[in-house]
Amino acid sequence: MADVAAGPRPLAEPEPVAGIPGIDRPGEGPPANYLAPGTTVGTTTSGGELRVSLTGEVLEVPPPTPRTTGPVGAAGRRPGVAGVVPPPGMRPVAPPPRERGAGPVVAARGETARGLSGSSTVAIVLLVIVVLAAGGGFGYWYWQKQRAPVVAAERFMEAVKTKNWDTVMGLVEWPAQVQGQQGMIKAALTGMGQFVEVKSYKVNGAQIEGETAKVSITATAQIKGGFPGVQAGSQTNTGDVPFRLVNGQWKLDGAGVQGMGLPGLGPAAGGAAQR
Repeated sequence: MADVAAGPRPLAEPEPVAGIPGIDRPGEGPPANYLAPGTTVGTTTSGGELRVSLTGEVLEVPPPTPRTTGPVGAAGRRPGVAGVVPPPGMRPVAPPPRERGAGPVVAARGETARGLSGSSTVAIVLLVIVVLAAGGGFGYWYWQKQRAPVVAAERFMEAVKTKNWDTVMGLVEWPAQVQGQQGMIKAALTGMGQFVEVKSYKVNGAQIEGETAKVSITATAQIKGGFPGVQAGSQTNTGDVPFRLVNGQWKLDGAGVQGMGLPGLGPAAGGAAQR
């Protein structure tokens, strides 16, 4: 009764525990791993490391992946993709940065090359045009100086052969003293044509001296009887017929042909045509 009256017995004083507060007590095992029963803190089934944060949370830290330094085989490359595919766990290495301005420089070089090529093409075309123009000018000069008197002589002889007296009149540069006698000259040529017929002719060439030329012509004519001063029959004569350049056109020089006659007709025929 005395004990009951005295009140409840005080609790036993806690016994001191060996060790330093905040430090693991000796003899105690590692703390339990609540994420993986049967293992201790600091190890995991995946091989990672467990760590306790300051707030008491248990965190799993994955183990570091070893970096490969050796050569990568064919399995480390993907078709169609430049570079090497890193092993699992490693970040892909980005390609080196492109040099700034590399693209425009290449494009500019390409444009420059095309520009040079275009300039070369234009220069070649201009050179061809100049050569053709020079050749054409030389050809025209050669024709004007060497062939034009021959062509004029051929036209004249063809007109005489076909008795086209209007064309004959236009291909002759008549002297000033007979400029007003064109009608009478044409009538004389028409009368001469009744007795003389040019069978064939050949223009042999021309000797040009400035604006004058001498054209060698060989003609064969059939002359009927009754033509004054000309023997009847077939005659073939060769003569140098004078031509003159008048206003850019070669014409038979009427003043120079007086008294010499026409090829195939003899001197009397030329005088008759002028009288």
